[in-house]
Amino acid sequence: MHFFVVQKNKELILEGKSMARSKMINCKVCGAEIAKSAKVCPQCGAKNKKKNWWVKVILIAICLLLIKTIIDSGNGNLNNETSNTKLPRSEYISMCQPADYDSVARNPNDYRNKYLTFKGTVVQVLEGSPLTLRINQENKDVFANDTWYITYSSSSNESRILEDDVIIVYGRCTGITSYKSIFGQKITVPSMVMEYYEIEE
Repeated sequence: MHFFVVQKNKELILEGKSMARSKMINCKVCGAEIAKSAKVCPQCGAKNKKKNWWVKVILIAICLLLIKTIIDSGNGNLNNETSNTKLPRSEYISMCQPADYDSVARNPNDYRNKYLTFKGTVVQVLEGSPLTLRINQENKDVFANDTWYITYSSSSNESRILEDDVIIVYGRCTGITSYKSIFGQKITVPSMVMEYYEIEE
């Protein structure tokens, strides 16, 4: 009976030592065995730096965010390249819907980036890159001035657009644009990037 008690005590002592050792680590500077909870090594005085798992988590999250940003940026460039690719004239014109001036002026965001077409008279031409036009859309009310602000990237070998030209416009609506009149008055009108046009003789 005495033998079994001694044996059991030995097992408990060994188990206690094993658990104690599991709470010990080696100093990274001098190699001495120290407690995990110790702030400094009692042998050399070096600081016992604890591993902060949350620092790793934050670093991983930042890396993933950077990767996502790079991927999104690449997709954005691809979309821009696609949108800047000029479609054939017939295909582009078939995509354009008749423009309702009042609807665009009232709810410009609903028409942003939509392909529209209308017929009107050129009332102002401002040379530059791009070319800037003011075009009055045809209206049943002869006294209405339904003016559009149009930009167009013209090529050097095409005929010039002149004031009083009657023109059919095909382009992408950009919502509304504000500009100042010669009297300093702020004017806000529907706007469009013109891609193709036809001048009526």
